[in-house]
Amino acid sequence: MNLAIDIGNTFTKVGLFDGDELLEVKNQIDSLDLKSYLRRKKPEFTIICDVSNGKEIIFNEIAGESELIFLNPNTRIPIINKYQTPETLGMDRLAAVIGTRVIFPDSANLSIDLGTCITYDFINRKGEYLGGRISPGMQLRWKAMHNYTAKLPMVERPQQGKMEVGVDTVTSLRSGVVTGIVHEIEGTIREFQEKFGQINVILCGGDAKFFESIVKPTIFVNHNLTLLGLNKILKENVN
Repeated sequence: MNLAIDIGNTFTKVGLFDGDELLEVKNQIDSLDLKSYLRRKKPEFTIICDVSNGKEIIFNEIAGESELIFLNPNTRIPIINKYQTPETLGMDRLAAVIGTRVIFPDSANLSIDLGTCITYDFINRKGEYLGGRISPGMQLRWKAMHNYTAKLPMVERPQQGKMEVGVDTVTSLRSGVVTGIVHEIEGTIREFQEKFGQINVILCGGDAKFFESIVKPTIFVNHNLTLLGLNKILKENVN
């Protein structure tokens, strides 16, 4: 068995694999729980993707529990990376777009990761990663409006994703952000379809479920997309 660890800006997520099969997922796990988990499961190899600069803490906790691979720009990957500055590319973006090829191999795929930031990443049919876009995530937009104005309140995310017309300041803030993100996603999908033809669109990230029901084009949601990509990268390096 192998383990994939995705250390994000908000929380850490791990996936346990037997070959290509994802056996189980643990969300919001801390370093102490992770060490205990590794001791119980005894994975042969562990791949770590870290965008929070916390890998030293993780390494100190789990060193010796498994053979570790830290995903970095020099790690061998099963696609062609055409990003002009690979050293600045978020490894979670790379893992997610590789994850789309696990679900839709030999296809043109667009991954949309809805987290602290929203990242759009595209891979063509030839397996060439061409790059994408980064924009502020839902909470980041509300925080920016609250922090950089004198009177706009902080807005909590509603329980259910829906399009609405604001009838007061709170609902106007909520509507502006949610509607803006929906139009951004739909516009990006149309643009990529016009340029590249038929593509598969896969949403992932903490806010994927929120937007799943209100984004109009046909999309897929896979909350473990980054883990799938990490496992594919791991297999590329140990097989």
